[in-house]
Amino acid sequence: MTTSYPKYVLGYGIDRKKLNQLILMTRPDTDPSLVDDAADMIIGRLLDKVDNYENLIVIGELNGDSCIVISFGQEAFGDNCEDLKQKNIRPPEHLRAWQDIMCGPTVFEITSF
Repeated sequence: MTTSYPKYVLGYGIDRKKLNQLILMTRPDTDPSLVDDAADMIIGRLLDKVDNYENLIVIGELNGDSCIVISFGQEAFGDNCEDLKQKNIRPPEHLRAWQDIMCGPTVFEITSF
């Protein structure tokens, strides 16, 4: 028996480029070789705040770029990209503070669970 997984997810993607730019903008004295380490730490803190039962975390792709995607709940998964774009699902309130380092809300193609 083969397990079938949904192809798309509606959610926020963590935009590492935005995060790295934000780190360098707010802390211009940061050693460029340490930016990735700082970004990893911030992403870890963000993911610790996500209820992974309510808002599943997957790896997704948008315009050829891969990122960590925080879903908007169970109803945010599906096989039809256009149907998901039409759904009126509100983003989790606790993620609004992180919008500066996110892309979306939008539909991502799931590449890994």
